[in-house]
Amino acid sequence: MRTFITDDGFRIPTNVVLPPEALEKIGRLQMLKADRQALLSAASERRREAAAAHTRQTHEARRLRREVEDGRLVRREQVRNLEMVTPDRGLAELAENGVNRLSDQMMKAEHVYAERQARFTEVAKVIAALQGWVEQLPAGTTMKSHVLLKVGSARGSIPEQVASIRDEVAGLAEERERVSSAPKHSSEVKAMARRQLLALAERGRPDLTALLHGNGQLSFTRQTETRWLNERPVTVDGDIDVSALMAWLDHDLLAARLEAEIDAQTNDEFALAAADRTARLAEIDADILSLERQEEVMIEAAEKSGQDIPRRPEASPLAILSVSIVQHGALDQQKAAA
Repeated sequence: MRTFITDDGFRIPTNVVLPPEALEKIGRLQMLKADRQALLSAASERRREAAAAHTRQTHEARRLRREVEDGRLVRREQVRNLEMVTPDRGLAELAENGVNRLSDQMMKAEHVYAERQARFTEVAKVIAALQGWVEQLPAGTTMKSHVLLKVGSARGSIPEQVASIRDEVAGLAEERERVSSAPKHSSEVKAMARRQLLALAERGRPDLTALLHGNGQLSFTRQTETRWLNERPVTVDGDIDVSALMAWLDHDLLAARLEAEIDAQTNDEFALAAADRTARLAEIDADILSLERQEEVMIEAAEKSGQDIPRRPEASPLAILSVSIVQHGALDQQKAAA
C-alpha cells in the first residue's frame, strides 16, 4: 500500500482523500501530542531529580543518626567548670526534616508526572486510533468536511454537556450489545444450519478419481492432525471425517433432525429477525455518530475557551475529524453489490 506522510509523521494512503480541514486537525493533534510529550519529559526529569535528592538526604540523615548513636556527634558545654558532653541531635533532626520535605516534593513530582502521562497517553491513543482507521480504509475512499450546523440545546457548562452526551453514547452502546446478542429467529438459525450442512456434505463426498482412472481405491475426506517431527509441526491425515461422511450419506435426514432440534431450543416470541436486527443496529450507529459529532464540537469549543476535555479514543474517527464519506472504496462497493 502506497502512502504519503504528512509533515507531522501521519501516514495516509495515497488513494484515500481527506479534506484539508481534517488534515489540519490531524496536524493540531500531532502538535498537541508533541507538546505533551515535552511536558512529560520535563516532569520525568523533575521526578528523577526529586528521587535522587531524597536518596542523598536519606543517606545523610542516616549517617548523622549513626554518629549520634555511636557518640561521635556530641555537643560540649561548660557547666560550673565542668565540661558536659551530650549527643548533638540538632544536625540529625535537621537532616530528617529535610528528608520529610523532600518526600513531599517527590510525591508532588510523582503526581505531576502521572497527570502528564495520562494527558499524553490520551492524545497518543486518539492519534493511534485515527492512524489505524485511515490505513484500513479501502482504496478510493473520498471524504468531505462535515459541518454540524446545529448542536443540541443542552444546558449547563461545556464539560457538563460533554458528560451528558457521553452518558447517552454509553446507553446506546449497551442497547447495541443487547440487540446484537438478542436470540435469532428460528428461520435464520435453520438457514445457517442448512448452509453449514451443505458445505459439510460437499466435503464428505468421496473422491472417485483413482477408482475411475486406474486400479486405485476410494478416497474419503479425512480429518487432519498436527504432530511434531524433529521439533517441527507436521500436518498428517487422521481418521475419516465421520460427520462430513454422514452429511453426504443422508443430508435430508440430518437436516430434518437439526431443524427439529432448533425448534425445540428456540422461542421466536423473543427472537429478533435478521432484517430488524440490521435496521436497529444501523439506527443506533447513526445516533451514536450524531452524538459523537456534537461531542467533538463541544470539545473544540472548550479548547477555544482554554478548557481541556480529553477525547475518547473509541469515538468515531468521522466525528473526531469532522468528516463524512462521499465515495466508498472499491472493497465497500463490492460488499454492497454482494
